[in-house]
Amino acid sequence: MYSLILPERNRRHRHSIKITLNPIRPSYQKRGLVLCMSRVLLYEKWQLLITGLEAYRLFKVDLVVTHIQSALLSVFELLKAYEQLGILRIMPGIRLPHQRGMRWDPNAETEFNGQILLAHECFYEYRESAQFIGLIDWDDLLVPSRHFSTLPAAFAAAFAQNPDTAYFLVNKLEASFVEQRVKYPAEFSLRKLLKDGIRTAEMYNDEKMVVRPKALRGFWMHNSQNVEPNKRAVKMFTNYSIILHLANEERANPDEFQTSFMKKFNISKMDLHASEQLRKLNNSKLPSSQPFYNALVNCHSQIFAFYKSVGPGGSGCLSYSLCVLPRLPEAMCAVTKSNIPSLATKDA
Repeated sequence: MYSLILPERNRRHRHSIKITLNPIRPSYQKRGLVLCMSRVLLYEKWQLLITGLEAYRLFKVDLVVTHIQSALLSVFELLKAYEQLGILRIMPGIRLPHQRGMRWDPNAETEFNGQILLAHECFYEYRESAQFIGLIDWDDLLVPSRHFSTLPAAFAAAFAQNPDTAYFLVNKLEASFVEQRVKYPAEFSLRKLLKDGIRTAEMYNDEKMVVRPKALRGFWMHNSQNVEPNKRAVKMFTNYSIILHLANEERANPDEFQTSFMKKFNISKMDLHASEQLRKLNNSKLPSSQPFYNALVNCHSQIFAFYKSVGPGGSGCLSYSLCVLPRLPEAMCAVTKSNIPSLATKDA
């Protein structure tokens, strides 16, 4: 039993909240590579999901784990279809209890609404059984070089050359991602998107990590200060693997995205399987616009500006709770729910 004390300015009104924590058993099923994707909220970008999941299926990723806080219902149904294939596992996001009398919202006190917290939940569940764990976003497309047909093989080869690795820092190359405006799923062509919509520029972003889970105890999203003795971070050469940042980075001019990177892979196989999956959802109307995503993007830079302006007494967290989001009564959303097993309050 853990006891959490909520400080109040008036000590006479201090309360303690006792929360019973029921630890989850870790997975012991052996896997070569598990990808822990950053949690998503208000998610609409279904073409990005299909691109990633079909690529990871082709590259023999053992499991993709995603925390969903909220998503459009049709997008959530698409994720459930891939979960049934065994390539994907959906886990609920987290919304911390906001008790009466609290003068602060705990959900605004976690960096980017629980991003690191939920990444650690995934990490610790698969730490005992996975050879490698990738800590990336959905717009980070992890691909092997032409020397390897699968991602587990690429990282195993890199580890054989660097046996003291705690984690690999994988280069992230900026790339375009030109989505198709389609009304129904059957109109979407993954082949066309992979061939023409993903083009790389000679510009790099911050690396992301693929870790040896037994060699570190914790992490931030881009590095770790908690590695085991005699272990180290290793910058991965691009002749093993690289990340394509499918974000249409504003720092790059549109004409800088030149190289059609994905044509070297079996895009016909990816397109065929994606079409089969989308046929199952043909009665669903997947979104053709992204009002929530656009609002979050616009808010993102404002979050950093707010963070820099906060005084010593204010919150130092970068949180999407600061964002003003559109209200769309017609939008049908799926919201996952996290249950806290036991919660009791009493006067201290």
